[in-house]
Amino acid sequence: MERENLSTKLFASTLPDVKEMKAKDLRDELKSYGISTKPFFEKSELVEAVEKARKEGKTPIETEQTSESDSSGAPEKPRSERLAEEIDKCNKLKVKELKSELESYGISRKVNL
Repeated sequence: MERENLSTKLFASTLPDVKEMKAKDLRDELKSYGISTKPFFEKSELVEAVEKARKEGKTPIETEQTSESDSSGAPEKPRSERLAEEIDKCNKLKVKELKSELESYGISRKVNL
């Protein structure tokens, strides 16, 4: 356990500052941990995800695929198309399902007036 903690600290100390990284580099790092980047549309979301992964002690895993693709092996769709698909999915959800989705991302569903 102690050895694992030391190696995680050494790995983390060699990583660049998350806030200085480009979005592509953030995506690449998340992919190296085996984390899909499809749910993230904004750079700030990528930054949060990388910070969380590092805090959890994630380390890169070996993958056979270097570019993100869907299960059929097709290349990633353009952002506008992915957004349209997500909006369509959200429009089909019930209010209770939307609330659960927001809570799963740690987003408060209460409105402050």
